[in-house]
Amino acid sequence: MIPLEEWKEYVLSGIEPLPPMEVPLLEAAGLRLAEEVRTPHPLPPFDSASMDGYAVLWEDLLAGGGEAQLRVVGEVRAGQAWQGRLFRGEAVRISTGAALPPGADTVIPKEHAEETEGRVRVRGREKGAFVRGAGEDLREGEVVASPGDQLTPALLGLLASVGRASVKVRPRPRVGVFATGDELVEPPAGLGPGRIYDSNSYLLAALVREVGGKAFRGGVVPDSPGALESVLSAWRGQADVVLVTGGVSAGDHDYSRDLVSKLGGRVERVAIQPGMPQGFARFEGIPVFALPGNPVSVFVSYELFVRPALLKMMGFPRWERPRVRAMMEEPVASPPEKVQFLRVSLKRKALGWAARPTGGAGSHLLRTVALADGLAVIPRGVSQVPAGASVEVVVTREEVLLSGGL
Repeated sequence: MIPLEEWKEYVLSGIEPLPPMEVPLLEAAGLRLAEEVRTPHPLPPFDSASMDGYAVLWEDLLAGGGEAQLRVVGEVRAGQAWQGRLFRGEAVRISTGAALPPGADTVIPKEHAEETEGRVRVRGREKGAFVRGAGEDLREGEVVASPGDQLTPALLGLLASVGRASVKVRPRPRVGVFATGDELVEPPAGLGPGRIYDSNSYLLAALVREVGGKAFRGGVVPDSPGALESVLSAWRGQADVVLVTGGVSAGDHDYSRDLVSKLGGRVERVAIQPGMPQGFARFEGIPVFALPGNPVSVFVSYELFVRPALLKMMGFPRWERPRVRAMMEEPVASPPEKVQFLRVSLKRKALGWAARPTGGAGSHLLRTVALADGLAVIPRGVSQVPAGASVEVVVTREEVLLSGGL
């Protein structure tokens, strides 16, 4: 067996960020920017009113000790521009968001004004009140976003506000997902003797989409020589990554293992439980992950190796899940020659986090994954973890950090 970190280093060292691609703004949500964006104009681009009211000259109010009687010479609404200039003794009705008329420097809210027969009495205490100044948010030429920034909803809104309809990003990887095995049946077809439903491809496709990738289920591949290679050839140019489950152990009909070797990759027994057999190769430059066939092993393998690879391809600088220390509420056994990843639920208690196994350790028990908030990491060399001992937990259901496990 080889150590976990050695295999992870081998896999991730062969992964590079995808080439940048220009995409429409909304399609970029959640991705990483691959260019620097500067604003071509100030933001806001002009002085505007932040309240409905009257645009005036502060000198008029200053001369009257904070009050003035002014002649109303017109109105300017949002989206309009005042023609001409505002002079002493004049006021213009103005709507929120409308551009200040040239010459005006202050807005008096309607609540502080009384208009009668074309004249308005206004009261104010501060020059520039209720005015949004041009460039108050961003100066012309200022950097809006930099390469590597994650495109959050707020940042997308900011980019739209400076006139961008598309941006250059590290794109979402296209991921082909295949399950191998003559025993697999596509839901909802009926089950015959010795047959089970394919859950692995659904599990992996959903995990890929959760992290932001584009997952495509390629269906079930039979256990026969050359079948998987034929499928990969048919998918040429359609995927940036290929995930295959099953057939990576040492059995007579484990053809994923044979294909990885033929492609010049490696198949190793990694010192982890579950998920010990792992394969990785490249098919015409495309990374191919050969994962075990048991569903819990698929989940753990995805978390340890595939998810970090996908995030790296999308240009994310960090690939690890958050981790917490938690007290085990039950004693657990672990194979001392491996690192065990035990499915646990998490609860926030008075003294910190508490972890409880969600079921047995069998790698076929998919329900233990469905109930889990994370993976308790039992290090190599440890055979028993007593109740009350502290363990590190990889948090896979990150909303638990906000809810406290409620």
